[in-house]
Amino acid sequence: LKKWKIINFASPADRLLHFAYMNISATIITFNEERNIKNCIESLLDIADEIIVVDSYSTDKTEQVCKAFNKVQFIKNN
Repeated sequence: LKKWKIINFASPADRLLHFAYMNISATIITFNEERNIKNCIESLLDIADEIIVVDSYSTDKTEQVCKAFNKVQFIKNN
């Protein structure tokens, strides 16, 4: 297990600077979400550094919608 390091910040501004350099990965698990996935991804574009979509055997156009976004890594179960 990784031990957490406690950081003592000199000021609130130092705390903001520290977290400003963190990367955020968003993970979405889908199954036939063609109608909803676009809005979901768009809501994450300004927040997440990467968006990972894990698909669970969708039979609709979920994959095509996701691949229209450069920031999305689409993982398909075979």
